[in-house]
Order: sequence, then C-alpha cells, then structure tokens
Amino acid sequence: MNLRELWNWWWADPRHLVGFVLLVYAIVAGATIGYTTALTHYVVGVLVGGFADLLYIRFRTGGWAIPSSGLVSGSIVGIVTAFQTPLWLVAVIALIAILSKFITWKGRHLFNPANFGMLLGIYFLGAQTSWWGATSLIAVLLGGVFVVYRMRRWWIVLPFLLTYFLLRTGYYATQGDVASVLVELAASSAVFFFTTIMLIEPKTSPLRRIPQLAYGILAAILAFSLSFISGSGDFHLALALANLSVPLLNRIFN
Repeated sequence: MNLRELWNWWWADPRHLVGFVLLVYAIVAGATIGYTTALTHYVVGVLVGGFADLLYIRFRTGGWAIPSSGLVSGSIVGIVTAFQTPLWLVAVIALIAILSKFITWKGRHLFNPANFGMLLGIYFLGAQTSWWGATSLIAVLLGGVFVVYRMRRWWIVLPFLLTYFLLRTGYYATQGDVASVLVELAASSAVFFFTTIMLIEPKTSPLRRIPQLAYGILAAILAFSLSFISGSGDFHLALALANLSVPLLNRIFN
C-alpha cells in the first residue's frame, strides 16, 4: 500500500479522523494538566476499548479487523472520566461501552457505546466526569468543525447548539443576568466536545436531515432540562434518551 492508498483508506472511514482528533485533544490537554495524569486514563481507555472491540468483531464476523470503533469509544471514555476515577473503573466503563453494541435495533446498535458506558459508570459504579480532554476550547472548536464537516452532521450540531444556548439564555433572563450566558459560552468546551464528537455518532443518530434536525433539538431540550435534576450525568442521560428516540424519529419523518 503506497502513501496515496494509505491516505484514501484513512480518510474513507470517519472513525479514523475522530480517533486522531481525540488523540490531539489528549495531547493538548496533557500540556496543561500533565501528561502522566492525563494520558494514563486515555491509554487505559484506548487499550481496553480496542481489545474488547477486536473480540466483538471476531465474535460477530468470525474474522479480524482494525477495531476503529472501539479505539474511538475507549478514547472518549479515557478523556471524559475524571482523574479521581480508578483505572480499573475506566477499564470497566470501556468494556461496558463495547458490550453495549450487542443492544441493537434493525442491525444498528441503539446506544452510543462510549456514552452508554459512561452512563452506567456514573449512576451505578460511582464514576465521575471532568471532560478533561476538552481543556482547550480552541482545539475543541477546530477539531469539532473538522469532524462535523467530514461527517456532514451540521443538521444535528447547529440545531442542538442553537436550542441549548437559547434555553440557557432564557434561564439566565429569568434570573436577571443574561450576560452570564456569555461567560458560560466561553467555558463550554465540554458542550462542544459532546456535540461534535458524541452526539453525531453515525450509527446512533438519524441519517436524514429532518430527523437529524429533530434529534438535535430534542437532545438539547433534554440536556437543558436534565441539568437541573441529574447532576454530572445530564448530558449522558440526555444522549441515551435521544438515542432511544431515533427509530421513532426516522419513522415519523420517513
């Protein structure tokens, strides 16, 4: 395989791009918070997610293939979990993420794997999130735009962000402090990470534009509403519920 063929292979699968962007996030964040602290969680997530997905592929197909999906899921788990999270728990969450791919609907897994692992980790295993991989807002914005452009998921991302921040603005207005939304916007790298990496996962989000629009708006409403009642798991629970709505949205807007 020459360089041109290698590039075409790499570019053809969006998971390769997402994995690369996540690696960049980890490296950039590590420069701020320390590489030993940051990359330990990242590496554990990647290794467990990749190996578990390799076995999953073997079980489902009888063959071997590069576990691109598992590497991405493991990366997300590694750079979302807080540093206080024990490494064994990071590994368990990454394993749960891959096992969630057995929950399917018409040939597609129903839940975003990394998010499902985080959801169970938070509510049942005592895990915490810090979204440390989103330390740099500039890196997250640049990487996010690159990923969304490649995956053509603007009809999810823009409706989500517009709806979410309009709701946040309305909330601050009721508190007589609209200016605070600007402060929140400047500190919302985790929101952009969630939206441009996790929310748009192809196998768990709608394929067509109108369902994508509805999905983005619904996820934003859920994330905003749950932020008042579910603490650190609000975005994870919102995404899981939005994932469950996808078959219905596809049917309604068929």
